[in-house]
Amino acid sequence: MPDIGRELRQAREELNLTLEEISSRTHIAKKYLRAIETGEYRVFPGEVYLKGALRKYAEEVGISPGQIIVWYEATTRESDDSSEQKQEQPPETKRTKITEIKGSIESYSESRRQAISDDYVGSKKTGLKRTIIIFLSVILIAAAALITLMLFTRQTLPDSTPPPPGAQEPAPGEEQPPQVEPQPQDEEPPVLTVERDTAPGAVLFSVSGAETLEVNLIFRERCWVRVFADGRQVVEETFSAGRTFSVVAEREIRVNVGYPPGLRLEINGLFVEIPPSSNPYEIKIDLLTP
Repeated sequence: MPDIGRELRQAREELNLTLEEISSRTHIAKKYLRAIETGEYRVFPGEVYLKGALRKYAEEVGISPGQIIVWYEATTRESDDSSEQKQEQPPETKRTKITEIKGSIESYSESRRQAISDDYVGSKKTGLKRTIIIFLSVILIAAAALITLMLFTRQTLPDSTPPPPGAQEPAPGEEQPPQVEPQPQDEEPPVLTVERDTAPGAVLFSVSGAETLEVNLIFRERCWVRVFADGRQVVEETFSAGRTFSVVAEREIRVNVGYPPGLRLEINGLFVEIPPSSNPYEIKIDLLTP
């Protein structure tokens, strides 16, 4: 996958352009241009602002803005796919350990009883010795049973902490199902909305559900415009048909249009209708904050 910053920097250097010249032409602060070339995208206030800056930088140095966005999104997906979680193996339960201990004790008791029986048949011990051996065997079996009972009782004793009010206790002999922690719900991203209103000599657009404003002016015919971003004039020019101009702002954008029928307006990726009047008027675009 191409390095976006290296591709843009090489294209700029081949055109013998400095960052100051690119900043003057695109109206993008030099610190953001330097961040693009070094891949430090975290300095941007939002992804919309970042994508707008990538498009304008690419267009200025002769690289397709669409291709730059494709590279950026592919790089983002590769970064997201590289993180994988490892599954933990479930710990061995107490019941499994108790079963193994009980099986070992029973196996030992059975082998001991068989050995006692063989010794008794083979060697024909006296009645007193046989009685002692049987007595010791009974004690061993009783001790094994007591140990098993103690372990099982410890495992099945209820928790000393009283259950919360309204909690239902499990029925006798029924195992309580494991508690499942609720998974945090992902917050849904805000929905982008653009509302239009009109006033004498002006058309108003209110934008919500976005972090910044990104506006594209697409010229279908020759048209004069004057553009302000957050109160600062960024351009005043007569554009010919087929050209485009992009502007990014954090609060508001104002566009004075000399010939509205020659202009198409795109706000944060959405094409909006403007009055087809041939008389000049002002377009006001405001970002609504929650």
